[in-house]
Amino acid sequence: MKDQSNINVVTAQEFCVNEPDYQIHVNEQGEFRQLKQNCSAGEDNHTDQTLINEMMARKLFDNVNVLDLGCAGAGLILDLAKHPATNVCIGLDGSPGVFKHPNWHVQEHRQVLRFANLVEKFDILEHDVNQELSPITVKFDYITCYEVIEHFRQDQLDTFFTNVKNHLKDDGIFFGSIALFSDIRDENGWCPHQPQYNPNSRQYELHKTVFETQDPWDEILSKYFKVIDHPWSIKMRNHHNSYYFACEQK
Repeated sequence: MKDQSNINVVTAQEFCVNEPDYQIHVNEQGEFRQLKQNCSAGEDNHTDQTLINEMMARKLFDNVNVLDLGCAGAGLILDLAKHPATNVCIGLDGSPGVFKHPNWHVQEHRQVLRFANLVEKFDILEHDVNQELSPITVKFDYITCYEVIEHFRQDQLDTFFTNVKNHLKDDGIFFGSIALFSDIRDENGWCPHQPQYNPNSRQYELHKTVFETQDPWDEILSKYFKVIDHPWSIKMRNHHNSYYFACEQK
């Protein structure tokens, strides 16, 4: 993979310690909990080569920068980092569930995979290798975000979308999917529709902002971006009850 040792992620909070996506994976003593039904960042490791090819074909030049927010197992961003047309590729996640994926335990991946609580301000900075110039904010051609935004409270969305705006190039595209359904888990990770679910155990509400249609999300997104038609033939994960969105800078 390409050398990204001069790229630094600056954030006051690497993990979302006060959120269910953290607490379901870690007990009060800070030890990992072994869930009988893995969930959230602990189970997602999707990627799609056709999607990557379409992304690269849209750009008429090399050195494409890509940021994946809530990258979980990081299959997509790691495959993008291997593509000859990409330059800076960063995957951010704030859930300890990512450690359940072997990708996060590979030494050469550490320059790609970084930690950040996505609803706290973060900056991705490129440092001058000769240390003669001040660091600059890295801008990305593509920012991806699959099945993540619904995990935030509505009062957290402004900080999240501001982070996206601050790192998206003027001609960049921000895209991904937003679940239009709730996700509640018991202490073992089971959903209410599963026979093993225990309603008397501690409950973890993973999806905190849920709308049944895309319209409220378009209204929210349009405050920050220009909402456009989804540009790809591939809808990664292919959830029939998720909104596959795409946005550009206004």
